Amino acid sequence: MKVLATRKDESLFQGLSRTEEISPGNFGFYATWIALAVILSVFVISALYISHIYRTNERNDIAQSAELLAETVDARLSTTSEAVSRYSFSIFHHPNWRLSTRAQGLARRLMESRPEIVEISLVKDETVLTSYASGFAFEALSLPAGQKLAMQDTLETLKRAHDSETALFSNPYFYKGNSTPYINLIVPSTNNEAIIARISLAGFMHQVTPSSLLDRASLSLKVNGKKFISTSSVAQTTEESFDILLPPLPPAVTLSVSPFNRPFLFTKDLSTLSILGLGTALLVAFLGLAGFQIRQRRTSRHLLAESVIRRAMSESIASGLRVTDMRGMIVYVNRAFRDLFRLGNKQIAGEMPPYSYWSENERDEYLKLARDVTDGENLRRQFETTVTRPDGTTFIASIELNPLTDDSGNQIGWLEMVSDITEAKKIADELARGRERITKVLDSIDSAVSVLGKRNGETILLYTNPTYHNLWGDDPSPHQKLVSEIPNKDASSGTLTGIIHYLPEDKWFDVRERELVWTDGLTAELQIATDITERRKNEELVAQQEKKAELSSRLITMGEMASSLAHELNQPLGAITNYASAALTLMQMGKLSESDCAQAFNKVSNQAERAAAIIKRIRSFAKRTAPEMTPTPVQKLIDETMELALIQAKKRDATVKLDISPEVSSVVCDAVMIEQLLLNLLKNAMEAAEPCENHEITLTVKPLEAEHQVAFEISDHGPGIPADVKAKLFEPFFSTKAEGMGIGLNICRSIAEMHQGRLRVEDNPGGGTIFILTLPAYTEGAAFQA
Repeated sequence: MKVLATRKDESLFQGLSRTEEISPGNFGFYATWIALAVILSVFVISALYISHIYRTNERNDIAQSAELLAETVDARLSTTSEAVSRYSFSIFHHPNWRLSTRAQGLARRLMESRPEIVEISLVKDETVLTSYASGFAFEALSLPAGQKLAMQDTLETLKRAHDSETALFSNPYFYKGNSTPYINLIVPSTNNEAIIARISLAGFMHQVTPSSLLDRASLSLKVNGKKFISTSSVAQTTEESFDILLPPLPPAVTLSVSPFNRPFLFTKDLSTLSILGLGTALLVAFLGLAGFQIRQRRTSRHLLAESVIRRAMSESIASGLRVTDMRGMIVYVNRAFRDLFRLGNKQIAGEMPPYSYWSENERDEYLKLARDVTDGENLRRQFETTVTRPDGTTFIASIELNPLTDDSGNQIGWLEMVSDITEAKKIADELARGRERITKVLDSIDSAVSVLGKRNGETILLYTNPTYHNLWGDDPSPHQKLVSEIPNKDASSGTLTGIIHYLPEDKWFDVRERELVWTDGLTAELQIATDITERRKNEELVAQQEKKAELSSRLITMGEMASSLAHELNQPLGAITNYASAALTLMQMGKLSESDCAQAFNKVSNQAERAAAIIKRIRSFAKRTAPEMTPTPVQKLIDETMELALIQAKKRDATVKLDISPEVSSVVCDAVMIEQLLLNLLKNAMEAAEPCENHEITLTVKPLEAEHQVAFEISDHGPGIPADVKAKLFEPFFSTKAEGMGIGLNICRSIAEMHQGRLRVEDNPGGGTIFILTLPAYTEGAAFQA
């Protein structure tokens, strides 16, 4: 019956509605579908493009991994060649060792340390003297003694090795028809003698090839363009393969890399997957919108019968009249209603609840009452509300609702009578609005707001906002516990404040509390507790990241100095080798006396201690330890810093001039951190001065008596720093270097401030820049806290 009444209501009001105001145009309908097609096209093109970029980047990554594999092969074969050369030297320079168990033991140990070597043969005049097979070999490979070498490539490589007196690799070959490819490493010696080490290419490539590369590409070894070992089938790979050389193997041997085929839209990139997902969501949304438009076009046929209702209403009634259909849409208002609301010629017909003249304060209540009435259960309802006129003025209205029925007794709408009762309600409503505004403000904030008071001898919560209620309900104990844990309860300012760790929930709160007078005239305690747990976690995370960044900066500096450090270590190691070789030669010649032997061992020991000192300094610099503030002599700081700085200076053809005042003694610091800071500043100064003629860097240390500090000044004669750059120089991730990360100087300043010092930059009067670091001077008995 309700459905039939609604349909009859629609037919009665349809004749009085203006069709041009209700019927929607076709533009919006078709525009929706056009926009849908355009957006879907954009998303599909974007997804294809990003997928193409991902595939290109993956191929570039594979190429880089293949180059790295080639470098690994080079390094591995070079070290293998050196190991076999040392074995050759040991065997052929001790004739009585050649066929002894000692030679066999050395060969076994060599093959155990180098699993790719499956056989070692001693050859003289192209004839095998003896042969040792590896325990890892799957077939008998050792050549019998007295056998002549038969493979032509091996003979040619042996001849070239003797002619060049260097170790050489042969071309790959298959031994006795098996499927395992081998290469020979030939190390020549005197008297047509040589060591031939047979190397399994399959085992060798299995050791050096990373699994990450095998997951993305097929690897094949080629000799003169012919593939003879592969890691996967051709069907799995693309035709876009590329070859790279594998020194020190012969140029005829190459590594072929074939990336795997990927699905057309293959990608692991979250952005592409997100775009595809968003495109699908948009498609569903647009289809829903299109369906809504279709339904809207149907409902537009439900027209209102304004003229019939207006004739039924008497224009002589003083109260404002408004007619709505069963859905609440306005279909008619009389002249008195327009005058009451000062609507003039404004059309409000067609408005749905909430209406434009309803007060915001009463809107929710009005909507609830309107829903109760339109349900049809109450045939008569009277209520009050505040109405805002279009000109901004308001009045209090008494509204009476009456059902509107047709001749058959079926309800087709509602007749509303509105009367002005402003004066009677003005004072009471103004007070209610004021309280409601305050409540809304308190309810909208994220902090937990509560008011605690004593009533009839019992402590109760007088008010809680939604945040407090969601956390603790109506329990007053959290309010009391938070205020009880506030340290230093000094209420002279009227407000207690403190940062509290609330253990029951493991949360941090910023608590503020003060007394106020409640609405009943009695005192109460207002508390605002703001949850700052995430902020505390973020602060701790930032502190941890700064420690990691400090260590990373130190390791980056060591990485940049790696080649120079290798050069420094090469000198004592080379000297050790020379002294040992000379002593061995003299001993073999019988000319080594006891004093000469002692002198040689002494020199070897000195050079070993020198190399150990360099390595110890590097380990001390790179080791990650907790900051330890101790009195440290300035001269020790400078000496240990200069050990690493001079290595960098040699590399950049720079000189470091020291000017240390005799009046400075010690500073309070973490020695490794300050060494890192000084080394970073010295390295920056060398880099700045490198393009200029004057490469002299000056490190000046002097006392600042007035401030009880020690100043370290590092000056260069580079191009200087512009003023706009100088203002941002210590900001995180700001760098003037093309390859810089922008964290070095920021970490340096953090280290200085952690030591209660300062780091600043000034222009060098002689051209260039001066960085000035100040640290607290050490005083006997003084305490220091970072």
